[in-house]
Amino acid sequence: MLVALALVSGCVRQPEARVSVPGKLQITAEIADEPGEWATGLMFREDLDDDRGMLFVFPDDQERTFWMKNTEIPLDLLFISSENRVVEIMPTLQPCVADPCARYQSRVTARYVLEVNAGTVALSGVEVGDVVDFTLPEIESS
Repeated sequence: MLVALALVSGCVRQPEARVSVPGKLQITAEIADEPGEWATGLMFREDLDDDRGMLFVFPDDQERTFWMKNTEIPLDLLFISSENRVVEIMPTLQPCVADPCARYQSRVTARYVLEVNAGTVALSGVEVGDVVDFTLPEIESS
């Protein structure tokens, strides 16, 4: 009964990873590693704790495009290479308030993208070139 209630209410827990830039940033991030999760991201969230975020995990290295449709909080985006280095930062992206929403495309290829509260990057001192540490949990496939 509780499982059904959790599914109906949208409270299903996503797998998480501990993401860090040593000496600068520590985040517990929900993992988005499927197309539906990539499309939804942090939509409809009214708040995000300072030590939380979402890590988008893609199967390959490409330029990545994001938008802020239905996103209610401003975010910083960190684009991370397959070598786990920050390759681009987009700070303080504001929620989209009218269609069409702006699209934000990276200028370089990335395998991962970390979304955190706006201002987190500036406060932490994370810079392009920093190494990002994380271990992805084993995710069971059905």
